[in-house]
Amino acid sequence: MAVLIERRAGAAMGGSVPAAESDDEEAPLRDGPPSPSARDPLRAFRLQYALASLALGAAVGVVALACACALAPRAAGVAEATGAWRVLGAAARSGVAGGASMLLNVFAFMWLRTTVNYQQAHESVGAAAALQRLYAEGGVPRFYRGLLPALVQGPLCRFGDTAANAGVAALLPARWFASADRHALAITLSAAALSAAWRLLIAPIDTLKTTLQVSGAAAARRLRRKTERHGPCVLWDGAYGGAAASAIGYVPWFLTYNVLDARLPTPHARLGYVLRHALLGLCASVASDIASNGARVVKVVKQTSAAQITYGAALRRVVRADGAGGLCRGLGTKLVANALQACAFSVGWRLLRDAMA
Repeated sequence: MAVLIERRAGAAMGGSVPAAESDDEEAPLRDGPPSPSARDPLRAFRLQYALASLALGAAVGVVALACACALAPRAAGVAEATGAWRVLGAAARSGVAGGASMLLNVFAFMWLRTTVNYQQAHESVGAAAALQRLYAEGGVPRFYRGLLPALVQGPLCRFGDTAANAGVAALLPARWFASADRHALAITLSAAALSAAWRLLIAPIDTLKTTLQVSGAAAARRLRRKTERHGPCVLWDGAYGGAAASAIGYVPWFLTYNVLDARLPTPHARLGYVLRHALLGLCASVASDIASNGARVVKVVKQTSAAQITYGAALRRVVRADGAGGLCRGLGTKLVANALQACAFSVGWRLLRDAMA
């Protein structure tokens, strides 16, 4: 509104006013009262960092508590924990092992994850074209935009996933259920809800990482403008979509993993043990990716849009550009990337968890 008045005043005086900066995807300015964040930028600034600090602080606190739970029984010389301590210890050891394994995977497969997110955010871009565009924007370092947030977010996500799965498994003994399949289903559904809640908590880290991967050097400017215009809540843009996609993907991942783990025999040889868990991770990853890809495409489009849009608008944008097939953006690349990552993660997680047991 202020820009419009200023331009009219300038035109009336015979002068000219330079146009304001804009992004291609930004929505036009609308008349109306300014938002609370526009009226008080300092308040929005403080709220933004308060929310971000709350999310990161809570996540770090949970990880610190988990590490203490994982190490304390050994330090105290306790042979076997019981009751609530046993549950916390099992969940913590599994979560720490999962986070450590994911940390290694971030370095190994970050370039593939960047390619997948770029494909999901842009219409009709194949894997080869995405790789060429990203390389042209900055060479090899362009594929590692968002590395620092990824180093925080990746292990935290896997910590929450694996800790939830192990903790619920310890709370729900198999004797309560009529069959192993029902036991696996109960564990998976309960842990999926916990995993989705955990992803909501650390959503700002994912927003920063995804924006850096998709927008490259323009990411900081785009995210700053979006925050100034709409307030700090944009840091949680795509949070519910991400949590829903995680829950959708979590159920087939751990359901496949838990069912196969219960049915396939465990080889005594070390090589057979490693190959078995690589196969479990591969099968679980394929099932998860196919189920959740559409939700993740919508989440990435909403998250990286220059203007704040709804999930419905993001879905319409995808379908209008590529039809229903747009929900499969990046699926081929993602299947390859996640298959490699899942094999490495599954093996690393089980080896580290067994070493901590």
